[in-house]
Amino acid sequence: MEAHMATNPTERGSRGSTSARRGSGAAAGRASVRGEGARSRHSSLGERFIAGVPARIMAPRIVFILCVVAIVAFGVLMVYSSSAIMVASGADPKPPSFYLTRQGIFAFAGAIIAIIIACVPMSFYTKQRVFALWALSLLALFLVLAMGSTAGGAQRWIDLGFFALQPSELVKPFLILSVATVLAEFFECYALDTRSFLLLLGAAVIAPLALVMAQPDYGTTIIIVATIFCMLVLAGASLKFLLLLLSIGIVALGALFLLEPYRLTRFQVLLDPWADPYGDGYQATLGIIAFASGGLFGRGVGNATMKYGYIPELHNDFILANIGEEVGFVGTVVLFALFVCLVLTGFMIAHQGPSMRDRLTAYGCTIIIVVQFLVNILGVLVVLPMTGKTLPFISYGGSSMLASFMLVGYVLRVSVESGRRSVYDERRADFAVVSAGGEGSDQDAVSSHMGRSTAGSPRRRSEATRARSGFSVMDGRRGESTATRPHPREDRSSYGSYDRVNLNDNPSERLRSRDSGPRVRRGGTSPQSGSRGRGSDSYSSRRGRYDR
Repeated sequence: MEAHMATNPTERGSRGSTSARRGSGAAAGRASVRGEGARSRHSSLGERFIAGVPARIMAPRIVFILCVVAIVAFGVLMVYSSSAIMVASGADPKPPSFYLTRQGIFAFAGAIIAIIIACVPMSFYTKQRVFALWALSLLALFLVLAMGSTAGGAQRWIDLGFFALQPSELVKPFLILSVATVLAEFFECYALDTRSFLLLLGAAVIAPLALVMAQPDYGTTIIIVATIFCMLVLAGASLKFLLLLLSIGIVALGALFLLEPYRLTRFQVLLDPWADPYGDGYQATLGIIAFASGGLFGRGVGNATMKYGYIPELHNDFILANIGEEVGFVGTVVLFALFVCLVLTGFMIAHQGPSMRDRLTAYGCTIIIVVQFLVNILGVLVVLPMTGKTLPFISYGGSSMLASFMLVGYVLRVSVESGRRSVYDERRADFAVVSAGGEGSDQDAVSSHMGRSTAGSPRRRSEATRARSGFSVMDGRRGESTATRPHPREDRSSYGSYDRVNLNDNPSERLRSRDSGPRVRRGGTSPQSGSRGRGSDSYSSRRGRYDR
């Protein structure tokens, strides 16, 4: 009794200090919550704009859109700068703002198409609809060969009167979607065997590429093949299969250069552009001169000299030479940095895709943009043979602009799909992390979370929820209650045909006493004397022993 009275004040003191600590902690928590609430009100506009979307998903999406807008705006400016002089001088019989107006219209129409694609869920693209889009692409390529217009020795356009459509550009988004669907069916859904996979992949790729090569448009062919190869790598294709495809591609590329004399000439220009500066190497040498004359900061926007008729069609595939002369090395590096940022954010969006088809679609759309970008700039810089492909979002051309915005739309759609709550997220939402509650009313807890995200923070259990809870674990086993459990625990003392051993409630009763020796199992067919091995127990006896 005296001992109890002696220890009782200590216990009361400890309890008092504990409650004091709890009270101070709760007060500090409420103060921090009020501070966070003030900060959230300060940035409430931004949070309302991204309400319900995690920052890891929304941030790459915003950066991706800003990069596209900046590149397109810079491209419209460069198109006007590189074409206005020729129009004003009368060398090109068009209105002064012809190219500027049309490029702006193409950019606006492309943005509308990208928004429409971004609003269509990926579940809309079933296998039947993807096949329909692929068939429409083939039909458009057939129409080019049947009734297309010819320019520069190639039959690539369909004249619509107000607009010359180039189907080989618009085929790229649909071909990426088709290949992504086939790869997902094989690598993720396991719905195809190897033979069916090879047949479908070959049909989805070879048929459009054959029609594109018949135009001929070898630049688009190389871009599509490189993109599909990267998609195969990302899908997890075997190394042997990838090496086989790479070998076939190298042999086919070498055959293309040898079969046509003008392609071999382009390769010779690549080796020495100054061998014929006024003939085959004319554009290549002038592009080098334009970059060299631009210097570090350039001559200034509108002050380039190569646009005065020296380089023909400067606003098309050779617009990078005009950019290098007007904004110099620094401006060109800034443009490259925008493209790098665009590609990195596109990869981040693709990495967060909810399914393999979505991820491959976003990866393919981003990769084909960067491949075409590299093909153009390396051709202008005389690192690769010039293929005549446009610089994405910058060069003048309606089909290229529309196709680029279609690719952007698919990437944005994958980003939207990544932020949606799936059925598994709904199930995980039922399992909440709760804290003990502490002091403070439920109204304070609710009001403290208004206007800000509660992701990653423990959810406070209210008194009403705690009263009707059947089972909760807080601070060990203290929160366990069985009075309100809806279903009693069933008796599991017997499982199958074997009874479980009752180990008793007291652990000390399960220990052998010091007087008892080791338990020796008797039985079996082997003799007990003169044998050092284990007796040959029957299967049933071993089974019973191990089960217990």
